[in-house]
Amino acid sequence: MTNNTKPIIFNTEMVKAILDRRKTQTRRPIKLNIKKDNKTNSLNGAVFTIDNKLYFEHNLIENFSKYKVGDILYVKETWTLGKKFTIKPENVWYIRNDLGNEVYYKADLNDNFYDPDNICKWKPSIHMPKEYARIFLKVTNVRVEKLQDMKIEDFLHEGINDNGFTVQYPENGLNEFYKFLKNKWIDFWNSTKKDGYKWEDNPYVFVYEFERIKL
Repeated sequence: MTNNTKPIIFNTEMVKAILDRRKTQTRRPIKLNIKKDNKTNSLNGAVFTIDNKLYFEHNLIENFSKYKVGDILYVKETWTLGKKFTIKPENVWYIRNDLGNEVYYKADLNDNFYDPDNICKWKPSIHMPKEYARIFLKVTNVRVEKLQDMKIEDFLHEGINDNGFTVQYPENGLNEFYKFLKNKWIDFWNSTKKDGYKWEDNPYVFVYEFERIKL
């Protein structure tokens, strides 16, 4: 693994979306007193102010974005160490943490995983060592926008599953699909963000586009 990789944390739902190749974007709130400056005209794109100092979008990204185009990221996810056992003939499996040092990831659990007594103890993604990473991403684009600027394709690229959504009213199908994805996204986003950065707060965010790679 290269030394210049940077960590990025995803919860189990979003790790599954990456593994399914549904997720190619992630949004992270800009936790600064940032405002768009509509008084300044520029051929270089949008202009923002932070503490009364002007920044073009590319300057804002260069100075304050954690990730830049070309960066290689390793994904930190919920994990554990142990040994896998299979119960026959039911073909269900479980993990013993007190035996073995094999790495397992919560995103890989399926209906055959058996743990009624919560014997398996999962470790938070934030504590996952770099050497256990299995997912690597390359940042292909970074931009700044308001959270509520998201379009249908953004919800999908964020990994929101359409669950086989069927349009009930074809003449209004696009609006139905947008509302369906939007509501699922709002529920997900708000469940992971603190007050001040929720959907209704409409914060500015860094939008990171990425592709999965092998190292």
